[in-house]
Amino acid sequence: MVDINKIDGDDVRAIMLKKPEILEKLMGIKINRDTIQTEIWIPCNPGRAKLDMVFEDIKGIHYTVKIAYKEKLLNAIRHPNVWQWRWCEHNKLPQDKVIPVLVIEEDAVVNADPKSKAKMEEFAGTTLVVYQYKIEDIAKELEA
Repeated sequence: MVDINKIDGDDVRAIMLKKPEILEKLMGIKINRDTIQTEIWIPCNPGRAKLDMVFEDIKGIHYTVKIAYKEKLLNAIRHPNVWQWRWCEHNKLPQDKVIPVLVIEEDAVVNADPKSKAKMEEFAGTTLVVYQYKIEDIAKELEA
């Protein structure tokens, strides 16, 4: 088995981008594989931002996905909503057709500091959807 201590955020992102079925299982959706885009740069103020992944499901709903590992929860929850707004503007889509998604390891949520947990509760009123994975499952995928 792959040593969990040697896995970094790039490894997690790479395996999820390589195997979209991991996200399908985690999110409970079917991804339209023809629409998957990775590492997309979009304009934002100031400058531009790089999205980890954008795709549509088979129903035509767009998803802007942030894949986080060993990242503070407070930092990770901010990106997907901003990406949603920018993706809507850039593609002239209504906001209800784009779902911002944060995919983060379970430990980051469970062991988050109180300020981060409170901030996450504030985001509960938005369209942000948070999915949690276990790093052990990612290690198995890296080994396969």
